[in-house]
Amino acid sequence: MGYCHPKESAHAQDAREALERKLGLKDQTLLRTGYHGDDEQPFRDEGAQHPDDAAVDRFAAAMKAKLAKKRAEGRGGWDDEDDCSALWLSELLREHVEKGDPIDVGNLAMMLHQRGERIASLLDVLQGE
Repeated sequence: MGYCHPKESAHAQDAREALERKLGLKDQTLLRTGYHGDDEQPFRDEGAQHPDDAAVDRFAAAMKAKLAKKRAEGRGGWDDEDDCSALWLSELLREHVEKGDPIDVGNLAMMLHQRGERIASLLDVLQGE
């Protein structure tokens, strides 16, 4: 079972990305945020990028590639709380930890984070909805 149900088709994704390019929006995988510590200036170029930021950018690119692949297979719907509960996402996250793929774990954690939800306890997952 996928996330929940398809939302954005691969064709719709391509159209959205084409519009974003037409509007001059940067590719999300190329965005650099930099670190803003108390005594550290933001990093401005790739050469001066903090290793943490570079690692996050590479991880995010891998996450986006995996999400695109799964969307092309018809998966989606994680953002619809009526069709896809936090408990279900938490169950999937826990299953994928055991499978060992950090990209899947990262994507599932992102989904919960973006919905403002926490990972359900193992007891809640085992008891179900």
